[in-house]
Amino acid sequence: MESTAHDADDPTTRPLGAPSNELRSPQVWLIAFGVWTFIALFTATVRCTFYATENLSWSESFALSLCDEWVSAVATPLLLWLGRRWRVDAATWLRNLPLQVLACAAVALCAWTLSNAASHAVALAIDRPAWEWNVAVQEFVGGYLLCALIIGAIAVFAQGFHYYREYLERERRALQLETQLARAELQVLRMQINPHFLFNTLHAVTALMSTDVRAAERTLTLLGDLLRRSLADDGVQEVPLAHELDFVGRYLEIEQVRLGERLRVEFEVEPECRDVLVPNLVLHPLVENAVRHGISRRAAGGHITIRARRDGGELEVEVEDDGPGFGARTNANGFGIGLANTRERLERLHPGSHTFTPLAREFGACILLRVPWRVASTAQLRTFARTR
Repeated sequence: MESTAHDADDPTTRPLGAPSNELRSPQVWLIAFGVWTFIALFTATVRCTFYATENLSWSESFALSLCDEWVSAVATPLLLWLGRRWRVDAATWLRNLPLQVLACAAVALCAWTLSNAASHAVALAIDRPAWEWNVAVQEFVGGYLLCALIIGAIAVFAQGFHYYREYLERERRALQLETQLARAELQVLRMQINPHFLFNTLHAVTALMSTDVRAAERTLTLLGDLLRRSLADDGVQEVPLAHELDFVGRYLEIEQVRLGERLRVEFEVEPECRDVLVPNLVLHPLVENAVRHGISRRAAGGHITIRARRDGGELEVEVEDDGPGFGARTNANGFGIGLANTRERLERLHPGSHTFTPLAREFGACILLRVPWRVASTAQLRTFARTR
C-alpha cells in the first residue's frame, strides 16, 4: 500500500497548498457577509453624519451601502478560492501573478457593474434621482478604480490568509510529529526494558559468563548503549541513515547473541546513502518485526537483509526476511502496531512524498520504504557522530 492519497476536504491530511472549498464553506460565507455588513453599517453612519446635504435617512444610507459591501462579500470567497488555486510564491509568481491580476480586474468589473445596478434599483425604490448614463460614464474610471482597489486588497488578504493558515498547519503537524516521535521512542524503550527481552538477554549473558566473558561484557555494553541512545535522541525528528543503521546494528547484535547462528544479517547499503536523512527510529520497528515474527519463530532461523540505495530523488530502503511472511504479523487493518505507527509517522512527516509498502515474497516478507533524498548538513553529521 502506497501512502500518497489524501482527502482534499480534511485539513489534517490535505497537502499544504492544495485547493480548498471556500466556495462551498458556510462558515466562509457567513463570516464574509458578517464583516462586510459591519462595514456597511459604518459607511452608512459616516454618510449620514458627514454628508447630511444628501438628505438621506440612515436606513436609506444603509441600503445604498449594502449595495457596495454585499457585492464585496460575494467576491470574498471567490477571491479566497482563487488565492489558493493560483498561489503567488517564489516558485509560481511568474505564472500565477498575471492570472491573479487578470482575475482581479475581471472580478472588479463584475463587482462594479453589480454594485451600480443594485444602487440604481435602490435609488428608484426610495424615490431618489438615479444616475444618468452620461454621469455614469464620467464616473466610471474613478468608481472602477476604487472597486479594483478593494478587490485587490481582498486578493492580497487572501494570499496572507493562506500563508498564515499554512503556518498554523505546519505548527500543528510539528506538534503531532513530536508526539508520535515520543510515542515511538517510548515503544522502543519499552521493548528494551520489556521483562521478556531483558530475561532473554540476561539469560544469554549468564550462559556466556562461563564460556566467553568478553562476549557477555559486550552484550551488556550493547544493552546499555541501546538504552542511552533511546534517551539521547529524544525529540529528534530526523537522523542520518548511518545513525539509524548503527542503532539497528546494536539491536541485531544482541539478538544474535540470543539466537546464535539462527539469525543471519546482511547490510547492502550504498555509501552515498549513509548521510541521507530518515525519520528517527523508522527502521527499528521494521527490523524488530522481522526478528520477532520472521526469524525467532523458525527452528532453523533465517536471514534478514537491509538494503539502501538511491532511486532518482528518493532514498529507497528495504527490510527483508525469509520467515513465514506477513500472515502472522498483521491485524485486521493489514498492519501490526509497529508497522501502523511507522506508516502514520511517515504520512505526517512526508505527506504525499513517501512510500511505505509491504511486499510479499515467495519465502518471507519485505517492507519497501522511500523518502525524499535530503543529505544531512555537516553540522548535523558532526552532532550525530558525537552520540555514536
